[in-house]
Amino acid sequence: MSARSSSPGQEKSKARSNLANLVTVEPVVEKKAEQVLVPLSNNLNALKSDQESSMIVYRLYRRRWLGLVGMVVLNIVAAMNWIWFSPIAKSTADDFHISLPQVNWLSQVVNLIYLPMALAIPSMIQRFGIRKTCLTAGACLLIASWIRYAGVSRSLSTNGAYALLILGQIFAGFAQPVFQVLGPKFSETWFDLKARTTVTMIIAVANPIGSAIGQLIPPFLDSPRSSLLVLGVATTASVGLVLFIQEAPPTPPTFAGSRPSPPFTDTMAALFGRQKLSEDDGSPTFSKTEKIDFAIIATVFGVLVGAISSFSILISQIVRFFLYPVICD
Repeated sequence: MSARSSSPGQEKSKARSNLANLVTVEPVVEKKAEQVLVPLSNNLNALKSDQESSMIVYRLYRRRWLGLVGMVVLNIVAAMNWIWFSPIAKSTADDFHISLPQVNWLSQVVNLIYLPMALAIPSMIQRFGIRKTCLTAGACLLIASWIRYAGVSRSLSTNGAYALLILGQIFAGFAQPVFQVLGPKFSETWFDLKARTTVTMIIAVANPIGSAIGQLIPPFLDSPRSSLLVLGVATTASVGLVLFIQEAPPTPPTFAGSRPSPPFTDTMAALFGRQKLSEDDGSPTFSKTEKIDFAIIATVFGVLVGAISSFSILISQIVRFFLYPVICD
C-alpha cells in the first residue's frame, strides 16, 4: 500500500517540476531572442538614419563677393586714416601750431591701440559675431572722421584742436585691426578650400594698399585742414559697405566653416603649455616644433611691422630736405 501511495505523489512532483522547468525556460529563450534579433534591426535602422542626417551638402553663395568687397574697401580706408598725417607732417605742424613729435603721435597712437585691440578681437567675434564686430568698427571709423574734422575750426585753441585730432585717431585705432584680424575668419566662414587662401591674401594686402594711398593723396591737397574733409567724405562713403558683410551663410561652404573656432584663451593656454588638451575633443594643440615656429614667425613679423610702421610715419621728415621738398612740404 505504501508503494502504491507514494508513486502517485512522486509522479505529481515530477510533473510539477517539469512544468516549472517549462515555465522558467521559455521566457529565457524569448528574452534572448529579443536581445539578439530586435535590437540588431533597430541598430541598423538607426545607423542608416544617422548616416543620412550626417550627410551635409556644402554650398557657396554669391553674396560672399559683396562681403569681400566690403572687407577690402574698409581695410583700405582704415589704413588711410592711420597714415594720413605722415606725408604732411611739416604742414600739419605749421597749420595747427604743434610740434613734429605731436604730429607723429597722431599715427603712433593708432599703433599703440592696435596690439591690445587685435588680441581682443577673437573674443569679440566669439561673443558678438562677425557682422556686429564689423558694424562697431565701421561706426568707429565714421566717428573718427568727423571728430578729426571738428578740430579744423580756427576758433579752437591749439590744445583743443589737437585733442580732437588725437581723439579721432584713437577711434580709428579701434577700427583698423578689426578688418585685418577678421580676414582668415571671414574667408573660412564664406569660401571653400580653393578660394580661402586667395581671399585671405586679398584682405591682408588691402591694408598696405590703403597705406600707400594715404601717403600719396594728402600732399596734393590744398591744406591739412581741407584734407581732413576729403578723408571724412571718403570714409563716410565707404562705411556703408559694412552692410554687405553678413554673419554666416545658411549652409556652410566647408566642414571647417561649420565648426566654431576655439576660444582665444584655450589657444594661448595650449601655445604656452598651461593646459593639457587633446585633438579628440576639438581643442587646439601645439607640438614643440610648432611652438618654436610660431615664436620665430611672431618675432620676425613683429620686428618688420614695427620697422616699416616707424619708417612710414617718419619718411617725409627723413627725406624732406634732400629729395622732394616741394611735395613733402
